[in-house]
Amino acid sequence: MLWGGAGDDRLSSGTGSDMLVGGPGADTLESGSGYDIFQFREATDSTWNEMDILLDFDPDFDRINLAHVDADSQAPGHQAFVFGEEGSASLWQSGGRLLGDVDGDGAADLVIEVGVDIGAENLVL
Repeated sequence: MLWGGAGDDRLSSGTGSDMLVGGPGADTLESGSGYDIFQFREATDSTWNEMDILLDFDPDFDRINLAHVDADSQAPGHQAFVFGEEGSASLWQSGGRLLGDVDGDGAADLVIEVGVDIGAENLVL
């Protein structure tokens, strides 16, 4: 497992399967060979102002884990994201970015630069 700190980090996966956790800040997370998981723990881990960039993301092997992110900050408890539609607790894709709305205002709060088209099969929600 590769962990970043609170600043702008660059994490590179090598050979084999790895988990990359950038944390807060504008991180660059690079996939290597094997099955890699990019894990996000808070919606604030990757925002418009401090966007994480995933390099060499391979939709056939790699995954984005958002299971720890509370997808609806307005509701008590922990809610999971729903992929494919806009609105509170939802994820959608636009222009190579994965976007998530956690406060219900219709605007993206979580923003991850993926660089390729992904589907629900690439997400752990």
